[in-house]
Amino acid sequence: MNPDAPQNPPAPSVSPAIPGQPATASAPIGPAGQGKPPEGGWVTMLPILLMLPLMYFLFIRPQQKQQKKRKAELEALKKNDQVLTIGGIYGTILAVSDDQVTLKIDEAKDVRIRIARGSVQGVVKTKASASEGSEAS
Repeated sequence: MNPDAPQNPPAPSVSPAIPGQPATASAPIGPAGQGKPPEGGWVTMLPILLMLPLMYFLFIRPQQKQQKKRKAELEALKKNDQVLTIGGIYGTILAVSDDQVTLKIDEAKDVRIRIARGSVQGVVKTKASASEGSEAS
């Protein structure tokens, strides 16, 4: 063979004929654009971009509201509020400091415990609401 002579590209291979079907060429078939990027990149990203605000309003914002409400409830704790701790203990607040709460658990035996302020799950009733309830009766 002469290295200077032009060489012909290889002919596409022909698959063996199956009885009853014509022979087909197995030449590689490329995309119609041959090298162009696919169109509609923003259209493809649109559902993801629309989901971001949806995720914010469904998950993040309600959680922020709940945290703000809990923080306000813990800051509003005062003496004589009846509370429930996250451990399931009911008690009456005797003293409140920045990070601790002293609860009276048993009136007869004068049982008191100190807990972290964040351990209060919620106020069961306040002294003001208890007096309103007795006046309504």
